[in-house]
Amino acid sequence: MTKAKWEGDQENQFIAKYNSYGVYVGIYDSDTSKAKSQIDEDLEVARQEKAQADMGLESLQSTLNGLEADIKMAKEDS
Repeated sequence: MTKAKWEGDQENQFIAKYNSYGVYVGIYDSDTSKAKSQIDEDLEVARQEKAQADMGLESLQSTLNGLEADIKMAKEDS
């Protein structure tokens, strides 16, 4: 085997491995982008659910305050 042929073989192996690596990096990048998008969507859903829960909690607190006031008035009237 001549030096030029050996260097050519080495270069071809390097190019093949480099291209293979590029494919894997592309797949990884795509997968991480998809995962980030899913996480962003999940966070937005969680924020909306939290906002709804906060409004529900405020409504319950208001109802409880009203009931406590009614109970206090009923005790004062008796």
